Amino acid sequence: MEALSLQPIQRLFTPGNTPLVLVCEGEDIIRKLLIRYIEHATHWEVHGAGDGHLAKHFLDLRNYDMVVSALFVDFTNGLELLHYLRKEKESDIPYLLMSSDTAEETAIRAFEMGADDVVEKPINMKELVARMKYQMRKRQMSSLHGI
Repeated sequence: MEALSLQPIQRLFTPGNTPLVLVCEGEDIIRKLLIRYIEHATHWEVHGAGDGHLAKHFLDLRNYDMVVSALFVDFTNGLELLHYLRKEKESDIPYLLMSSDTAEETAIRAFEMGADDVVEKPINMKELVARMKYQMRKRQMSSLHGI
């Protein structure tokens, strides 16, 4: 992963740009697998954060095109990270929450807070990438049509 500068980098996702994705997952092996698989399947640039504090720090430094986060990560859970993104950063980028909590209330709460999708763990990598591509196409179409 490249070293991040201390200055925010402005990005505007356009059809010719390579999307920049942040994956927040506390389990090192799972995070590395997710990053490697997503990069290979999409050719997008993917950064990884092992905890919520680091994810917030990355979000403060870079303008990501999408966030994929586990529900349970150290220091800040996935719903708190979603709240930070939507309320404090006032960002509407796609947010996919990965959760092993099969309680219906968790998914409902995530959607009410502004999540774009909830993916159940254990993760089916092909399905995750398909959902990510769908969210990216949806965002791209919205920006092209000024929605």
